[in-house]
Amino acid sequence: MAQRSTVPVHPAGSAPAGVIDAAAASAAGPARTHNEDAWLAAPPLLAVADGVGGGPGGEVASWAAVQALPAGLAVDGAPTERVAGVVASAEAAVHAHAERDERLRGLSCTLTAAFVEDGTLALAHVGDSFAGVLRGGRLRRLSAEHTLVAEYVRDGRLTPVAAERHPLRSVLTRWIGGAVPARPQLRAVTLVPGDVVLLCTDGVAREISDAEISWLLGLDLPAEEIAQRLVMRARARGGSDDATAVVARIG
Repeated sequence: MAQRSTVPVHPAGSAPAGVIDAAAASAAGPARTHNEDAWLAAPPLLAVADGVGGGPGGEVASWAAVQALPAGLAVDGAPTERVAGVVASAEAAVHAHAERDERLRGLSCTLTAAFVEDGTLALAHVGDSFAGVLRGGRLRRLSAEHTLVAEYVRDGRLTPVAAERHPLRSVLTRWIGGAVPARPQLRAVTLVPGDVVLLCTDGVAREISDAEISWLLGLDLPAEEIAQRLVMRARARGGSDDATAVVARIG
């Protein structure tokens, strides 16, 4: 399933760098009956969310979070303050769904959202999805993985190689919908024309190497086709998780 948004290209030097082409592609895991990932490719907002838990609550949580994102932009302030408002809006929506239906108590999801405006990308990230920017053939990771194993790696208790096979690799330390308010990673980066932004769930990021991601993002193709190729390659690797990619070209 793909979603695309294209906006007019500004003449050179007439406006700060911004999104000129954005698209999403997604596929359910091969053994799953439904897709628990949700996505948004509607500049100035880009987002991916991944339902937690494997039941219907995961799918409800991810879509409730994504659909609530635009309302959060009503917050005034710096770009990071605005994208933090987006996360707060998403969290309120997830809790509201849980309160209306006791069968959905405890529903939760990850969320990685980017607000792109006036040459700046403001990121709000909770969970284990991936956010990055390709510039000059080099992929720069913007998101930190909020998992127990990733914390062990950062603390020096595990090597990156050992972490790839660790049985607790998918145990999250931050998510949307918990009893404790989410603590999103917030950061802002300057964009330049020619950058390519990627947000993807772990079903893509864990199946494809950074080198392959860099190569695919660097192809001279519409964002929609790049997103589809990322998802198809992740599926071809035999991963069991849902796979979603949001790609945005900056001009």
